[in-house]
Amino acid sequence: MLSRTRPAISPVPFTTLHPQIGTVVFDDGRSFTIADLPGLIEGSHIKMGLGSRFLKHTLRSKILLFVIDINGFQLEFRSPLRSAFDSIVFLTKELELYEPSLLDKPAILAINKIDQLEEKNKLNEFYYSLDNYKEILENEYEDKWRPERFFHFEHIVEIAGKYGTNCDHLCSILRRSLDEQSDREKSKIKFSSF
Repeated sequence: MLSRTRPAISPVPFTTLHPQIGTVVFDDGRSFTIADLPGLIEGSHIKMGLGSRFLKHTLRSKILLFVIDINGFQLEFRSPLRSAFDSIVFLTKELELYEPSLLDKPAILAINKIDQLEEKNKLNEFYYSLDNYKEILENEYEDKWRPERFFHFEHIVEIAGKYGTNCDHLCSILRRSLDEQSDREKSKIKFSSF
């Protein structure tokens, strides 16, 4: 958990009906707000599923944090199991279809449920896919699912959200990234004297 919110968590994907808003507070009093936007599935950009109600919140976000289950997930029992990389591809495509400028925002990736890994092969395969995304997208994804651009993740953090493993580290990275984003915005402001 990154903030003090306590959302209902289920082993079934997409059980959250409302965005969860939380505040991360540091010992020095600094804080930032984080929004968990559930239900972003294929077609959310054209109002399919609950995710369509939440996409507008991404426009106001300074940073996009992807929290991806390293084990992948299965949308329903008839659906194929999706890998963690599939999740990033489909989320990227959905955000691109909704508003292409979202891909210009800083992005951080949290690889969740590392506590469930019995061996590092799945994690190594995931990193291989990220490093070789152009080739993999070209060879393994249909055009309709292939984003024109792909996120460059400024940071990648392995976490176990259930136990809080590396969550403090992730919050520190988010804080530093927000500070850097604020500095970039301030440097764009030009002052003139009269």
